[in-house]
Amino acid sequence: SANEVCYSAAARTLWNYDVGICSTGDKLTGYPSFTTNYCFNYTGKYQLEQRIDDLWDENPAASIAYAAKIVDDKIVVSASVKSSVSQQYKLSLWVLENDIYAKQTNATEEWMNTHSSVMRDAPTGVSNSDISGIDFGYVEAGTTLSRIFEFDLFCANHWNKENFSLIAILSAPSEEYNGKYEVVTTAMCDFGSSVGFDYK
Repeated sequence: SANEVCYSAAARTLWNYDVGICSTGDKLTGYPSFTTNYCFNYTGKYQLEQRIDDLWDENPAASIAYAAKIVDDKIVVSASVKSSVSQQYKLSLWVLENDIYAKQTNATEEWMNTHSSVMRDAPTGVSNSDISGIDFGYVEAGTTLSRIFEFDLFCANHWNKENFSLIAILSAPSEEYNGKYEVVTTAMCDFGSSVGFDYK
C-alpha cells in the first residue's frame, strides 16, 4: 500500500506490468521470485542461481558508461553506449534507495529489516504495458553514441536522496523473441559518481 515505507508509484507500475503483460502461467507467486529480461518469471533459490549463470555474458554486444548527479530538483545523466553490432537501443534509468529500515514480516534476524535497491522512481518511464524505457538511438558497429539527459527528481518526504543510486538498463530488439526488447547489459552508479565501460 501507499503507506508502506518501501512503496513508490514506479514500483507499483512495475508490478502492474508484470501482472498484466508477463506469462499468465508463471506468475511471481512464491518466494523468492524474480523476473529477468523484462518478462521471464522464476521462483526458487536454485532456479535463481541457475538463471544468473545461464544469462551471464562475458562480452555483451554493448556497454554503457555514464555519470549521474542531482542538481537541485533535477537528475542529470551523461551516458555513452559503445556497440559491437549495428542496432537500435533503449535505455531505462531507475532510481533506487538503499538502507531503508522497515520491519520485515517473518524476519528471523535484525538485518532482514534493512532493505536496499528499493525502486523509487523511473525517470525514463514505466507503464503497465512497457518498461523498456526511452529510445537511446541507433549505434553503428564499432562506434560510441553519447547523450545527455535531464529529468525532474521526485522525492517523497520519507525518502532519503543521500542514499539514492541509479541503475541503467540497456536493451535491444531480440530476433529470438520476435523483436521484443531484451536486456543487453546493466550498470549501477551512485549519484555524484560515474561508471566506465565494461566492454571487451
